[in-house]
Amino acid sequence: MSGVWVFNNGVYRLESSPKRRVLVHLPSGEAVSSYSSLENILRGLGWERYYGGDPDFYQYHKHSSIDLISLPKDFSKFGSVHMYDIVVKNPNVFHVRDMILAGLSSLRPAIASWYNKVDWLVSVLCMYLWLALFDVRMYIFAIFNNNEVMELTAV
Repeated sequence: MSGVWVFNNGVYRLESSPKRRVLVHLPSGEAVSSYSSLENILRGLGWERYYGGDPDFYQYHKHSSIDLISLPKDFSKFGSVHMYDIVVKNPNVFHVRDMILAGLSSLRPAIASWYNKVDWLVSVLCMYLWLALFDVRMYIFAIFNNNEVMELTAV
């Protein structure tokens, strides 16, 4: 049972929201979008195609273990169970994420760059605003004290 508990009109209700998940290759940070890209990664990790099994599945095995990865031939049926099977058999290489989070992870450098620019701009604007208010306070102070406006220069 997965979903979100919602409280409405004094009643708690479980709303199921099917989340789309993706398999992410951690070293590259890329989401696996096809069997060809997944097969290239698995081959690099020592997995080989196994042709003696069920014809409705792509199967991979390693000579160094008894593990077998079975994936449906139709990529649209490639689901969370298959993804977690790959993650368990290849620790620290793959991760399963929600599709939204997977997309954001590839945007992280752009967001950080954008944030640094905005942070710098906000700092400059705050400094400018502070100086403008400081200048106005000095004029008001001068007007009420001596009826003269003093000229301040930066050193």
